Amino acid sequence: MAKIILRSGYLDDFTALGENGQTIFDSAIQIRETLRLRKQLALLSCLAIPQRNDAHDKVDWYAPHEGVLTQWAYASEQQRTGALRYLENAVAAARTLSQRCLDADKIPVRLLGSLLTKVLHFPASQHIYLVDDKPVITFWGFASLNDTAREDILDCLRQPLLPEEVQPVEAAPQDALTAPEPEREIEKEQDIAEHVRVTLSQTDSPLLSSTMTPVTVMSEPPVVPATPLPVTGKAQSVWRQLLLKIALVGLLFIGLPLAWPHLSGFLFSPSASVVTPDSAKPAAASVIEQPEPPKPVVAMVLPVQKAEFVPPAPAVVAEQRKEPDAEQKAEKIPEAVVDKNALVLPAPEVKAGSVTFMNGRWKASIDVNNPLTSKPPGLRYQFKNGEGSILITRSNKVTCQAEVYSGLMLTGNLLIKSRSKAKCSDNSRYQVPEITCKQPLSGAAQCTGRYEDDTVVPMTISKVGN
Repeated sequence: MAKIILRSGYLDDFTALGENGQTIFDSAIQIRETLRLRKQLALLSCLAIPQRNDAHDKVDWYAPHEGVLTQWAYASEQQRTGALRYLENAVAAARTLSQRCLDADKIPVRLLGSLLTKVLHFPASQHIYLVDDKPVITFWGFASLNDTAREDILDCLRQPLLPEEVQPVEAAPQDALTAPEPEREIEKEQDIAEHVRVTLSQTDSPLLSSTMTPVTVMSEPPVVPATPLPVTGKAQSVWRQLLLKIALVGLLFIGLPLAWPHLSGFLFSPSASVVTPDSAKPAAASVIEQPEPPKPVVAMVLPVQKAEFVPPAPAVVAEQRKEPDAEQKAEKIPEAVVDKNALVLPAPEVKAGSVTFMNGRWKASIDVNNPLTSKPPGLRYQFKNGEGSILITRSNKVTCQAEVYSGLMLTGNLLIKSRSKAKCSDNSRYQVPEITCKQPLSGAAQCTGRYEDDTVVPMTISKVGN
């Protein structure tokens, strides 16, 4: 089974479809096996492989084959057209097989035929993925919450394609040449949205010419002042207010800088000769000294300080020169510490959706101490083509074993998890952490382990053998 995780979700978020009290999802494995035995490979490749968790409330959907993954929303027009044609053939094949099963004598075969009528139903377009340009359906046999099955299964996939086809509005210039423009001055107070609705719903109406009037007006300069001149009183008042505001702002920003030299001289001389209180002088001085005095004052003080502290100045420079060296050493230390056996997610295999780089024996170390045992348990993994096992050695020398598997998520992160708890030598059960690893720009992969109580701990994974 390919290990490309397409989508995960909870069963309570959807409505399960079925017949006679039996849902399609409960018979998903039997349906896929029946399609394989009947050699319905085209129909089988459209159905993703479901995998429940231990609580049976969440499902992971895997791709039935490996390849380049593309979401439906990011697929090109050519990819969507080919995938839609592929799904139409699959729907036709499912209906033919369903009718053949309904005509059978055995009751289980009839029940399977009734389930096949809705097997290709899915909640929405975001549940369709393209693997090597072939469509794969996740959450097949489900509908949106509190919703029923659609009459046309592929209706939601055709809707985005319709707006691009319905755009034949090229006959408008002929109507624009014959439509009388001067008689429509009464309609200028209507909302723009109303004009848009009229042009879309009544393509033959003379109102369509109003949208094309700018083209004819620009070709005839004398007509330009005739159309915008008849404006209502409200519009004229608004323009006047805007012009007044613009004029005031222009006076403030242009007139004040030009008049400031005269005003500053006028204000400065009477403040010294006529106004005698002390409160007026500091105010005038503060206004004048704000832009200029700080620069000369600082220039006068700095030479004195430099003259007094000439000896320590080179020491400071020396310390500053030493700091970059220390930083360079600190940056070089992590590069030298990186373990050559540390886990690295190779970009080519991640892009191809392959986990063959995990083949071999691996050791996972928890970077923090367990608060209960003071010594973290030892985790040993062994993988081959995505399937493997784990050996857990606890602090009390109790060993636990479980089956695990690895897979790649849509984000390119590596996921290592177990389908059940590990069986221990003292007949107890131990929770296997769910490990997620992501690849930074350089260096080893960054991994974290999540336990049942949502406790997340950092982990380091390194290879110990083939």
